[in-house]
Amino acid sequence: MENPQDHDEIISPFVLMSDVLEKLRLLHYASTFPNQPIHAFYFVVPNSKNKSEAFRTFVSIVTWLLKDHLKIPYKELDVFMEAPFTVARSIEAELKKLDIDCDSASKLTTGYGLPVLHVLNDLLTLVLNQHDYKFSLPHYPEESHYMEDDNNVDDSDSDNIIDDTNFGEEHEDDHDYFNDDDYETMRENEANEIIETDVDAAAWKLELEKVEPLLVLRLTADHKDWRTHVDSMGKSNEALTNIHETTVSTLTKMSEDISKVTSRIKKREQMLASDHSISLLLEQYRQQQEKLASVTETYKTSEENISKLSADLVEMNANLDSVKAEVENLSRQMSDTTPLQEIKKAQQRIKREISEMDLRTGVLQHTVLQAKQKNFRTMSAETMRGSTSNNPYPYDS
Repeated sequence: MENPQDHDEIISPFVLMSDVLEKLRLLHYASTFPNQPIHAFYFVVPNSKNKSEAFRTFVSIVTWLLKDHLKIPYKELDVFMEAPFTVARSIEAELKKLDIDCDSASKLTTGYGLPVLHVLNDLLTLVLNQHDYKFSLPHYPEESHYMEDDNNVDDSDSDNIIDDTNFGEEHEDDHDYFNDDDYETMRENEANEIIETDVDAAAWKLELEKVEPLLVLRLTADHKDWRTHVDSMGKSNEALTNIHETTVSTLTKMSEDISKVTSRIKKREQMLASDHSISLLLEQYRQQQEKLASVTETYKTSEENISKLSADLVEMNANLDSVKAEVENLSRQMSDTTPLQEIKKAQQRIKREISEMDLRTGVLQHTVLQAKQKNFRTMSAETMRGSTSNNPYPYDS
């Protein structure tokens, strides 16, 4: 096996996709994933119907190669639940461990293009190398005995190639070569023979799928080419020639119709100008227009006055409403007896407190009087006790 291809090398995505398909067939991808068929343009162009399908297929292939073939304990992420960028980042981390270059995880989220094809090709190459797959050189079928060997012909010997015209002249004396009649007969027989080939039809179709996109010829018109300008000028001249006759006839007819209508309008104006009754009606119409203008001016003046008076009325009504609100507030305050009731309640509360204070004062006075009497009796008893101790015979005195 060859080493992985250098990503800096410019490779057609169609060629790279064909290599990926060949390597997937070697690993029996179709039998492992029968519900995910891959065609020759699967990872080359985006899927117009389902843009995320290619990315899911890419993730399933990478997971299958890592876990089943390389035996790497890769933790598979759910493509439907996780963000595509998260899944691509996890794949990028595993590829870096295998020394496989990856441009960026964001480019893998698209599911198609050269970055995806490079990753698949390098990973498949690594898997095939581990399985010891060997590719031999291509085997070409042997050519017919009368065809010349291209390897023995070079540019210097091109003049010595024998053509059909001088074949008989140069070797007419040589008995080893056949004459012109035999040569013509051989060519007729070859033309009438049925051509059979040993090429497999399936291999031929596969090869046709590979080279068919490369055989498409796209011609772009160069607007700077003088031939393009000449062709466009000729086409424009033919178009103008075809349109010219119909356009001229249409314009001529329109001009005639306009001239007829204009002449009728002029005749009608002259007739109206010569009629006296119509002039009187026009004069009356002018007078009525002047009266209407004066009445309209008067109406506008009156309307302005009415609007001013209406504004004054609205302002006066607002002032009246404010005065009424103030009068109602004052009358409500004058008829309100709540302060008087509060004053009466305060007087009663003060009287009750005064009576309580008088009662407390009497109790205190009585307590003080009892204390004084008790103190007086104590002092009197002590005085009498002292006098008795000084005179042992108080009654004799």
